[in-house]
Amino acid sequence: MKFRHRITALATVGVVLIGLAAFSVLSPVLASNAEQESAFERALLAERVGVEAQDAARLGEVFVISGSGADLIAFEEGATRFERSVARYRTLVGDSALAEGPVAETVAHVAESWADVRFAVSGRAAKVIVPAEATVRITGAIGSLTASLEDLSAEESQRAREATSRVGASVVAARTTVVVLGLAAVAVIVALTVFSSRSVARPLTELDDAVQRLAAGDLERPVPPLGKDEIGEVASAVEQLRMSLREALFSLHSEIEERTTTEEALAEANHELNRLLDGARHASDEMNAMGEMGELLQADLSWDEAYAVMASYGRRLFERLDGALYLYRASDSELERKVDWGDNRVHAEHYRPDECWSLRTGKPHWVRFGEPDLPACAHIDASDACSACVPLVAHGEVLGTIVLIGPAGESLTGEQGTAEHMAGIVAAFAGRVALAISNMQLRETLREQSLRDPLTGLYNRRIMEEALTREIARAGREVTPLVVGLIDIDHFKEFNDTFGHEAGDHVLREVGAYLRDNTRAGDVVCRFGGEEFVVIWAGTDITAGFSRAEALRQGVGDLAFTLDGESIGQVTLSIGVALLGEHGDSGDALLSAADAALYAAKDEGRDRVVLALTPERPHEREALVPEADLSTRSPRIG
Repeated sequence: MKFRHRITALATVGVVLIGLAAFSVLSPVLASNAEQESAFERALLAERVGVEAQDAARLGEVFVISGSGADLIAFEEGATRFERSVARYRTLVGDSALAEGPVAETVAHVAESWADVRFAVSGRAAKVIVPAEATVRITGAIGSLTASLEDLSAEESQRAREATSRVGASVVAARTTVVVLGLAAVAVIVALTVFSSRSVARPLTELDDAVQRLAAGDLERPVPPLGKDEIGEVASAVEQLRMSLREALFSLHSEIEERTTTEEALAEANHELNRLLDGARHASDEMNAMGEMGELLQADLSWDEAYAVMASYGRRLFERLDGALYLYRASDSELERKVDWGDNRVHAEHYRPDECWSLRTGKPHWVRFGEPDLPACAHIDASDACSACVPLVAHGEVLGTIVLIGPAGESLTGEQGTAEHMAGIVAAFAGRVALAISNMQLRETLREQSLRDPLTGLYNRRIMEEALTREIARAGREVTPLVVGLIDIDHFKEFNDTFGHEAGDHVLREVGAYLRDNTRAGDVVCRFGGEEFVVIWAGTDITAGFSRAEALRQGVGDLAFTLDGESIGQVTLSIGVALLGEHGDSGDALLSAADAALYAAKDEGRDRVVLALTPERPHEREALVPEADLSTRSPRIG
């Protein structure tokens, strides 16, 4: 019993020592493991803060550029997410870490940069900062914010790596201690063997083998049961130690593998973040280019200058694509290519509206490589190429199309961007081009309306007076003749009373068109007012001017007018003709002389051409005009 008690005491002491040693081994490992978990959680949260900060800053930059209320709301949502993550990070790090040290400085820099972003956005929203200044401020703030967040992420990642290193060191120390404990257990067993009888030799040998395996690091093979005595209790304790060590090592290996996976995920997230930043910078460049083009197109440009600007920025925005601008011809029956850029692979010179899917459907038509879209438009002769046709619409009116064609076998989006992003850029480009074209057409229409009579399309009285002054000056310099004819439609008031004002307007338009079509390119034809017209024949003597006036009178007298399929009769002209120098030296004098001749034609019975009287030779009118042109004519009333 004494031997048994001694062995029991020794065994008890040995088990207690082994348990204490095991606890001393596992405690540093578990503490390092807890520290590693905290470090990894801080690193992940720091990375998340960086991602959400970049998203919020990018949304703020978009709002500063666009000024849109929707973009401001999107920024505030992103800012809320970012600020919540910063609050969680501060809670996790603790006040002591934020009070001093590198992390405190980095967090302070992040707060300062974020305050700059907030200031730029709020200033832009309150319109106390102009968009250009707000863009400069937020771009600088984003750069500083990005650098600070990268420093924060790097510091937290370094802490995580150091914690992982400490866990590994703890595991190595644990294994070393296990070996030492194994040796200690062997010593205990040897001591017990000395005091044991032969009846305990075999169990002790088996126990020794188990301890040797444990010391060698073999934790898979279990310790066999060796009875219910003291040796059996030791064997059971060794088995429990093996199971504990095996479970602890398995847990450590799992944690290490999980941390390795987390590091890989962090690296992948960092790569994705860099890709998003590159995309944001690219989008910012595109928006800047779009703004520059819009500013240039707002200037008073000629059509050729405007086309050159559109082609230049089309080449800049869609550098891998060929592009062309098509506008409707005046007849609206076809679209004509006005400008193109790129390699001009397959752009048609002109095409009909029914040959373009975008004009038939009223929305952009995309043909993407490798996707089952609708077939390409008939005006694009490239079945293996990707393409996009976008209608140009301004103020509800379709003006033409933008056509883009990409390389065969490739996507329109290229290596960067998405189809949605490309569609947005193309739509924005087409919208600005359409608005610029619409404004230029409107300016051209207003300019034309300021020069011409809206009913007849002839030059108005102001342009006639300027042209008469200019032609009189030219005739004086070049010593050439000039004749002015003042034309009046006979009995036009009675015609209006008989057939109505609509018929009268129709006759004015037809007579104006006949006068325009039957005069020379250099002659000036204008509507003087009411039913009166003026023709300026530059470089023409009085005989030729009289003959041309007579030809106009006869031509209009032969016209038969119809309105809505019904005949409204004919009209005649009375024309007064005056020669520069003979009948006056100024525009007012010539018009007065021609007007007097016109009244003479009315008094003589209308439907005739009458030459103005020379003030010094009032009876020599017949000498200047061919005899056949002085015959009396009977007036015809339409």
